[in-house]
Amino acid sequence: MTNNQSTNTNPTNGATATTVPAYPYHYFVSFAHATRGGSGFANTEVELSVPITSIEQVRDLETYFAEQGYHEARVMGFTLLRNDLATASPTTGRPGGDR
Repeated sequence: MTNNQSTNTNPTNGATATTVPAYPYHYFVSFAHATRGGSGFANTEVELSVPITSIEQVRDLETYFAEQGYHEARVMGFTLLRNDLATASPTTGRPGGDR
């Protein structure tokens, strides 16, 4: 899942739109949803252009999951797996440091 245009709005360390990913925030999201006979649970990784900081963003995720066929989706929890902006190399501007 992505939530904004694919342009880089936060270039740092001399990075350009081609060296910094447009969706640098990677989250693990767990959610519950309705099934024909009851309920189910699912987990996924989502990539976002901005960090999750509000309940409205969580509701947007629920709407997205519902649009993907997970009826009555409710986010149970999420955690930031990585932030590619924080790990961008100061010399190359690319994610992953100076590997």
